[in-house]
Amino acid sequence: MHNPEGIATNRAGLYDVEDHVELSCQLTCGSPFSASWDFAGTERQDLITITGDKAELTLSTFGNEPVAFTPHHGDTQTFDLPNPKHIQQPLIQTIIHDLNGQGACVSTGESAARTSHVMDAVLQNYYGPRADGFWNNPDAWPGRSAR
Repeated sequence: MHNPEGIATNRAGLYDVEDHVELSCQLTCGSPFSASWDFAGTERQDLITITGDKAELTLSTFGNEPVAFTPHHGDTQTFDLPNPKHIQQPLIQTIIHDLNGQGACVSTGESAARTSHVMDAVLQNYYGPRADGFWNNPDAWPGRSAR
């Protein structure tokens, strides 16, 4: 992921933190990427849509709705792939296997640092840079003024 940028706002003023976040960047393969999260929407919608040159893929993050694959010129195919009963169990299991020498966990400190870099870039306009200890000064958070 290259040049992550974004905005964060507190639109509803219900909490001190951001409730709407938008991200844009360029993926390593060169394709543009954008996403938005609205935690104060008027309706609950748990949906990820990936649109490519030839098809669209739609899936839920936490729900059990079927995955839908829709070619731009063709009929939609659906796949029933329910989440595990305990959503974090597969990741936790890979950590346990790694600690016991029975495999390798794909989630590492390096991958966490990449995620933190993207989150920092997107949230910087809301909280400011992390280097100034913003978590220790919640009275300065922009969401405080929205309440």
